[in-house]
Amino acid sequence: MSTFHSDNSLGEMTFHGARELSLDGLLSDAAAQCLARWRHREDATDSAAELFDLDKAPSFVISYDGKSGHYRPDQPMNAVPETIIREFLYGDGICSLTDMEVRAFAADYSVITEDAIEYLLVCPFPTEAGNVGGLVVVCLNHQRK
Repeated sequence: MSTFHSDNSLGEMTFHGARELSLDGLLSDAAAQCLARWRHREDATDSAAELFDLDKAPSFVISYDGKSGHYRPDQPMNAVPETIIREFLYGDGICSLTDMEVRAFAADYSVITEDAIEYLLVCPFPTEAGNVGGLVVVCLNHQRK
């Protein structure tokens, strides 16, 4: 995993806010199946990010200490989701999470003059000691019902 550097952020991004969404009825059938497999993985401390290999669904992993990696398909395709996670949703770091609940967010933002919404699935996984080990983040823009 690589360490995130501030030059990886999108300086021209304006964040307008995010709302948490219910997972009920949100995910495409393929995304719901991936999430079910992920929730039932053998080793809960393993990010198992490869289980979210979905068409048109960029994903990455961020560890408790701010390192990121396991980019699918690549880092540039995850620039917006990673910036939203690091700078806005979890600006104080992911260790501030109080539980391991999977959550979905709709994040409203603008880049230059274009308004957009990024739909993100955030899947925390623990360390062996039960602390936050990291997050698997999956872009759901093309994987919603």
